[in-house]
Amino acid sequence: MAEATAKNYTDEMVEAMVAAYEDAPTLATVDTLVEEFGKPKRSIISKLSSLGVYKAQPRNTTKQGTPVVRKADIVSAIEGQLHSNLPSLAKASKADLAEMLDVIQRINNRVEDMAENNERLQREQNKEALVASS
Repeated sequence: MAEATAKNYTDEMVEAMVAAYEDAPTLATVDTLVEEFGKPKRSIISKLSSLGVYKAQPRNTTKQGTPVVRKADIVSAIEGQLHSNLPSLAKASKADLAEMLDVIQRINNRVEDMAENNERLQREQNKEALVASS
């Protein structure tokens, strides 16, 4: 007859883990369970996963801590800035797309600044012409 293997978690531990996680399905709850039961974080997550309780947390930052930006979002922003549909643009690397968007935004900002300066100069010229004609 085969030997019974030792359980990592008692039934009471499993009940407490499931109840705690279902009340607050966050990584903070997992961290609390790690402290409470003295088990590794991966072990707690694995147990909750095997029970069908654990929900992976959506990532909103990269490993470097920068916000997650999808390549498709960068392409859409570029197309919006250029008022164009560029289907093959998605084949470029994400870094190149991000740089392109940055350059386009700087150009557009510069154009806006120039337009504002032109309007200001036009107003000044109109004032001077009005004073000269008086």
